[in-house]
Amino acid sequence: SRTDYEPVCGRPHGVRLDSGGQLIVADSYFGLFSVDPQTGHKTLLLDSKTGADGVPFAFLNGLEISSQTGIIYFTDSSSRWGRRHVKLEVIETNALGRLLTFDPVSGRVGVLLDGLYMPNGIALSPDESFLLLAETSIGCVLRYWLKGPKAGTKEVIMNNMPGYPDNIRLSDRGTFLVGLTTTRFRKLMPPFLDLIGPYPAVKRFLAK
Repeated sequence: SRTDYEPVCGRPHGVRLDSGGQLIVADSYFGLFSVDPQTGHKTLLLDSKTGADGVPFAFLNGLEISSQTGIIYFTDSSSRWGRRHVKLEVIETNALGRLLTFDPVSGRVGVLLDGLYMPNGIALSPDESFLLLAETSIGCVLRYWLKGPKAGTKEVIMNNMPGYPDNIRLSDRGTFLVGLTTTRFRKLMPPFLDLIGPYPAVKRFLAK
């Protein structure tokens, strides 16, 4: 299938322009890159094999850059399944994702949150006091506080959503736009993932 080539060719997901006009790209398989949009020259900033805290990245996904500090925020959706096996990650509903930071000046990488359910898109607030993060496989959006008295804590701001959240973007009105990969609710019966949710053995069997 066409996804068989992804681990060889790579698969860009999160893409943002930094303050220097360089494209910062989260490649799901290979890591974080800086790409010159004029020449196409790319530089590897952080290898997925290196990972963070001794755990390699398996599925880099969302990406955001602070305009104040230049810090790169990004998500690793799973430490078990790569992007081409995303359906298995969703079926198993693993809490193996992380929210991370990378400082392009010092080269330091840090883990802000772990134990997340397929963390996906992220977006900083206008004042960068917090960011929003989509947990795709459980239909949830979190707020993670970066500044203020709640700094370092998280809270659920949207739960039991009508679909599975993917990308999040800040609008020109200061609100957030959340894209849904697909809807959850059906007219005649609950969605498939909701049906098998209480049965871990069934999920493991389907993921084999």
